[in-house]
Amino acid sequence: MPSFIYKNSSDKIYASFFGKDKNNDDLVEFLIKKLPENRFKEALELYKNDFLPDEAMCVSKNIHKSANSINAFYDVWMESFQQNLSVGCFKGDELVGVNCLVMCSKDANCKEQKDYKDDAVRDVFEAVGYSYNEANIFEKYNCDRFLGAYGLVVNKNYRGRGIATEIIKARIPLMKEIGLNVTATAFSVFGSQQAAKNAGFEDVYVISYEDFKKIEPRFTFTKTNERIYKVMAMKI
Repeated sequence: MPSFIYKNSSDKIYASFFGKDKNNDDLVEFLIKKLPENRFKEALELYKNDFLPDEAMCVSKNIHKSANSINAFYDVWMESFQQNLSVGCFKGDELVGVNCLVMCSKDANCKEQKDYKDDAVRDVFEAVGYSYNEANIFEKYNCDRFLGAYGLVVNKNYRGRGIATEIIKARIPLMKEIGLNVTATAFSVFGSQQAAKNAGFEDVYVISYEDFKKIEPRFTFTKTNERIYKVMAMKI
């Protein structure tokens, strides 16, 4: 059972915007709203197909090719979804993007040690945990809680339309609703880092993947074209 559960409206809309459709230049409306429970399994499939094969750390550990690793990530996402903070981007009834969001607090940190039951997944989350410790969000922003995330994914057919930026920006009304003024996330690829920057995030901790592996051999994530890893944050 997650340590925090937010009881918000099942059809709460946090943002709307217009962007190009996937097969033409027609403008269509996208809505960003709470991810309903009946779409959790669909969200997992979106992460499996369009997040794990592209995310730098997961690719380096071949997580997208291991059923055990994928299931370990499923466990993390499903537990996080139970907090009722995650959002989905919809075109009509089609789910085109997801941001798995979690409450992080000093007494129940979202990067706390867990039994991931998979060495590759453990390596990823321990590396992320290390970077959060270095970023020191609680001290830097003088907060006891912040809105964190376990991955941002956009359907490959809808990329290049600014959807990732809009999904990240939708955290602002959510944060105001739940009484938070800080959000922080580890962004492992250039595209998501640019989306976060466009949404108003700043760099807090920056490290190259070459330097990451010098800290701990298990933090070797160099089987990727990506070069830089960042923890980024925004205060509203």
